[in-house]
Amino acid sequence: VNAVHFGDLFRYLHQYTTDPLDKAAYKQAAVKCYTAVTQSVPDCGLAWNQLGVMTSDNNLNAVYYYVKALCAKQPFTPATNNIKSLLKRVDFDREPIVLRMAGEYFILQQLPQVPLDTAIGRSLEEQTIFDYINNHK
Repeated sequence: VNAVHFGDLFRYLHQYTTDPLDKAAYKQAAVKCYTAVTQSVPDCGLAWNQLGVMTSDNNLNAVYYYVKALCAKQPFTPATNNIKSLLKRVDFDREPIVLRMAGEYFILQQLPQVPLDTAIGRSLEEQTIFDYINNHK
């Protein structure tokens, strides 16, 4: 899937460019490449994952793309680590989320009085995401 590789080149340029206008243009080009792959080869988990990487400034979009990457017929299994990494850096006091699937959309809601730094909190959080993934492969 050559468009994924072109997208990666634009993603690297976006990552290492300091000029804001160039940065925005490279991000847009990378997203266009990855989107083209998901439209022409929707079973390519890698392209879905890369869209998650490019939208990581929006937690909901990023997790959506990472789950799509895992559920694709050609899954990109490292997306599991991307989801875990994203959930570790979310400030749940400011942005509380429990990820549940309703069709293909995520619903955001607060965990009921369960701190996510406890074993039960992590278990609830991971179970919600990973049970869906395992049941929809």
